[in-house]
Amino acid sequence: MQSSRSWFLLLAVGVIGGSSIYHQLANQTNSPDHQRNTGGKISLVYGQVTGVIDGDKLRLRLKLETPTGDQLGDEHDVRLFGIDAPELDQPKGQEAKDLVSEIILDQEVLLEMIRTNDEHWEALVYSVPGVSVNEIVLASGLAWLDEKRASEEEAFCVSASVARGAALGIWADADSIPPWQWRKMTAAAKQLRWKQVYREKGLAKA
Repeated sequence: MQSSRSWFLLLAVGVIGGSSIYHQLANQTNSPDHQRNTGGKISLVYGQVTGVIDGDKLRLRLKLETPTGDQLGDEHDVRLFGIDAPELDQPKGQEAKDLVSEIILDQEVLLEMIRTNDEHWEALVYSVPGVSVNEIVLASGLAWLDEKRASEEEAFCVSASVARGAALGIWADADSIPPWQWRKMTAAAKQLRWKQVYREKGLAKA
């Protein structure tokens, strides 16, 4: 976790200014060079993270009403756009959750909304201007890039490439299994994979 912590602290240096976090983040996210292909002004949501579900999902309580009618105090599940973190029952899954918790649990954040459905919102999540939590998780080697949805996100691709090149997190293990494959595995197959991990670490559960 030390490398992940150092990465986040480096990104955060010099960010805190005199204005509120909401205005800092909103100004940065709505800047002309940050506009996405959404046909105009980005839909922004401001709230506090009340829970971290895993390395790419969290629980948000709204601190401002939204234009679509969501009220102050409403809570929603939010998925981090563009990344797919290990499941909690697979290697590095708990580490990914711990990293996200360290960065944003109980913190105020700004969401740049990508899409919504009946189950959850999907967004870029900012706790400081300039870099999303999504990118931090990728750059720490604790998530795979969602190539179907984020292949055109240059910052995401760079973050994933840097982590892979440095053999961070999931990339330290040549046999790491992407979560979309892990979810299809049987319980027995998962147990065998864990035994392999324990053997490689020289632990007694092998």
